Amino acid sequence: MSNAATKVGPNLLEPARTYQSSVVAPAKDFIFGNVVEVNPLGTNGRVCSFNCPYCDLSQSFLTMNEIRKKLEFPKVQDIGTELRHVLTHWKSTWPTPTAIIVSGNGEPTLHPQIDHLMEEIRTLRDELRPSLPINLYTNAAQLATNKVARATQIADEKLIKIDAGNDTTLKIINAPLVRMGLNKTINAIRKIKDVSIQSIFISGTLSNLEDKQIDDWIEVLGMIGPKKIYLQTTRFQPQDNRVVPATEDQLHLVAQKVERRTGLRPLVFTR
Repeated sequence: MSNAATKVGPNLLEPARTYQSSVVAPAKDFIFGNVVEVNPLGTNGRVCSFNCPYCDLSQSFLTMNEIRKKLEFPKVQDIGTELRHVLTHWKSTWPTPTAIIVSGNGEPTLHPQIDHLMEEIRTLRDELRPSLPINLYTNAAQLATNKVARATQIADEKLIKIDAGNDTTLKIINAPLVRMGLNKTINAIRKIKDVSIQSIFISGTLSNLEDKQIDDWIEVLGMIGPKKIYLQTTRFQPQDNRVVPATEDQLHLVAQKVERRTGLRPLVFTR
């Protein structure tokens, strides 16, 4: 953990992301900089178990039942072939990558073979770029399943989204498409070693910055005991006009509260 809250990032909201392939390189990650991004979800639009109003991707109209039963996901072998090509033919004009991140247009652990995919990514990394960490972004909604837990353990850094400290705020800020409660999610997270927490804060009509919301969220951090905490606001243009990005001052106030109450020192990323 760093010795002080750190500020990085551009000043203006960026346009919405789009994905045309399963491997994006070179890609730019807000936390890790220049990366290779693996998108396990194909080009189907947003495929997620959350419907966060601050998300820059199109609103999710797919139900979880449709995602599980009707959606065609890229094959592990095809993603692996694409990743091998990128790692083998990295152009000299491209910036040196700092990590392989598994993210994409939604929740990557919804891929029905996410455990096999993570194993394939690790195998290729070990063979071709052994110094690159594999970092997984997840909302942990499926983390209680053995398959997703196995996949998550493979990642060198597990970045778990926790934007809320109680179920009421969870419904407002993340609008999950699955039945879930924070207690069950917390119990699943605590079984995973060395997790990082990634939290996005917003204000406006929809907000998770009220005093009680922050107090409850900090209590959840204490229960999880993460090795790192990343604080952000939305950097893309959200689809929902009720969303207002948190200010730099608001994020730093949250970071100060975390440090005072837990001794943990979050990294703050601003627009």
